[in-house]
Parts: sequence; structure tokens; C-alpha cells
Amino acid sequence: MKLRRGPVLIPRPRAGGNYRLELPASRIDALVFRDGVAALGADTSTARVDALLGLWRGNPWERGAGLRPSAWSDIRNARDRLVAHVRALPAGQRAELTRWNRFCEFFASEAGAWREEHPVRERPRRKHVLIVDDMIGDALKGALGGVYDCTVVSSLSDWKVMLERSHALDFDCALVDRHLRESMDDQSGEIVLNDLRRLCPGLPTALMSAELPYEDAESVQNRLGVRTVIAKHNDKDGAMVPLTVLVERLIGPS
Repeated sequence: MKLRRGPVLIPRPRAGGNYRLELPASRIDALVFRDGVAALGADTSTARVDALLGLWRGNPWERGAGLRPSAWSDIRNARDRLVAHVRALPAGQRAELTRWNRFCEFFASEAGAWREEHPVRERPRRKHVLIVDDMIGDALKGALGGVYDCTVVSSLSDWKVMLERSHALDFDCALVDRHLRESMDDQSGEIVLNDLRRLCPGLPTALMSAELPYEDAESVQNRLGVRTVIAKHNDKDGAMVPLTVLVERLIGPS
């Protein structure tokens, strides 16, 4: 297991006792996976199945992993149930998966049988853009949706919920508005950018704002760790900056 968020304070055990780490299930990938598989049904989206496949980072039962063969039997059973679910998907839905082949690579000795009967030709993974904006997030998603997958977060509270649920934050870049209230009396976007800088160092980010801080662009970039600063305004045609070009500059062509 990998604890993505910390630091975590572990109380000293009683004399002769064992250390016990108390964490909510939502912060442990193995339990998120188990519970997610338990909720699988005929109407489960392919995107949700792909997300469950993406929770795996390796094979915990391989030699040297330090686990007894009987350890985490409920997690292994959940893995087998997910495999059965994928194999039962119609060919069109299986083709929408982006993480099945990578998942199979973790279990090479077993995956041959999984793939023989139901080979999956995955669609190429599209680059994923995080958009944090309270006013025009959906419009920005519409402008980028033909080229990139987009996730829109419209408030600081929604962002905090995403972190509490241990979202993978597997984005290729982020466009973050400085103000996340209609009155523009806050700088909540800077909190999001600081979180991204801490949790995803190296993620290309851009600050967007109709009212930029009273400092030069280079100072803002250094303070917030952003690659670029975008002044939000409409030109005579009513369009904002050419976003596809901007995103390509941040993360490269899709």
C-alpha cells in the first residue's frame, strides 16, 4: 500500500503491542478497489471499470512482495471478479478500456488465459486536462473536448472532496481560475495550485484570472509554480484564448 497523503501520526503502542494505523477506507487504494468492485453492475460505466483497473500499480503476490499467499484474499477475490466483469463486456465496451493491457502485465502468469478468449484492443489514452473554474468550466471543457478528456471542478469545496476521496490526480495539465466565487472576492484557485504543486510536482499548470494579482507575471509563476498566466477576457469574436494551442504548449500535442 502507498499512503498518498500525509504526514500521518501513528500513536505509540502499549508495551509489547503492535502499531495500529487508523485510516478511513477512502484513503487506502486496496479497500477503494474492493468496495468499487463490490458495486459493479450491468449499468457500470466503462470509465468506472477503467478507473478500478488503474488502481493497480503492480502484483502484491509476486515473489519478494513480502505478503503471505493468504494475505488480502478479499482483494484477490475482488480482482478476479473484475477480470470476469471485463471478459463479459461486449466487444465495443472492452475497446473503450485504456488500462486493461497494463493491468494484465502485472499478472503475466494468469493473464494469458484472460486475453486468449477475449483479447482487448484498447483505444489510445487521450490526455487528461483538469479545469478548475466556477463560471465557464463546462464551456472550456466543450472547447477542449474534441481533443482532450476533461474533468471540471467548480468550487474549492468540490476540490477538497476530490482530495478526501484520494483521487488519482492523473492529469496531464491543469487550468485553474484564481477566483472560485462569482463575487471574485477570494483567491481559492491559488489554494488548488498550491495543493497541485505539493501533490503533483512537475504537473504543468496555468493560472487564469479576470483580475490578476498586482505583481508581474514572472513573480506569479514563481510564487505559484505555474507555467503561464492567462488573462481571462473576451476578444471581439467572444472567444477566450486559443485553448487547444495553450494546452499543446503545456503538455505537447495529443
